[in-house]
Amino acid sequence: MRKSYKNNLERGFINWIRKFNIDDNEVNEVIACIKKNMQEKSSLWDESKVREIILEWKEEQIKKKEEELNKRQKEIEDEVKKDVKTKKYEDEGITNKITKMSNIKEKDEDIENKDRLKQLKDKILSYEGDLRNVLIAIIENHPELVSIIDRHLQ
Repeated sequence: MRKSYKNNLERGFINWIRKFNIDDNEVNEVIACIKKNMQEKSSLWDESKVREIILEWKEEQIKKKEEELNKRQKEIEDEVKKDVKTKKYEDEGITNKITKMSNIKEKDEDIENKDRLKQLKDKILSYEGDLRNVLIAIIENHPELVSIIDRHLQ
C-alpha cells in the first residue's frame, strides 16, 4: 500500500474518532482500546462495533472523572473536619474551604454534563433507526415531556 494512501486513511480514521468528542491527547489511547477489543484486521472492523467501543471508552473516562471528583471532595471534607477538630481555622477559614469544595463539584458537574450532552448529540446524529419510534417511547415513559415535544414538532 502506498504510504500517502495509508496516511490519508489514518487521518480520516482519526478525524472520525474526534467526532465522538475525543481530544487530540486521547486519540492514541482510544485507538489502543479499539485494537485491544477488536480481534480482526482493521480493514474488517465493523463501524458500529468500533463506535460502541469508543462510547464505552468515553463512559469509562467520565466514570474516572467522577471518581477523581469524589476523591478530591472527600479529601477536602476530611481536611475541613480536621480543621474543625483542631480549631486551626476560624469560621471564615472553614467557610472558604466549604465554598472551594462546592465550586470544585459544580465545575466538574458542568464538565460532566457537557460531555454527556455532546455524547448524546453524537448518538442522535449517528442513529440510523427511526427517531419517531424513539419519540413515542419517550412520551410513553415520560408523559410530562409531551407538551415540550409537541411544541418542537409544530
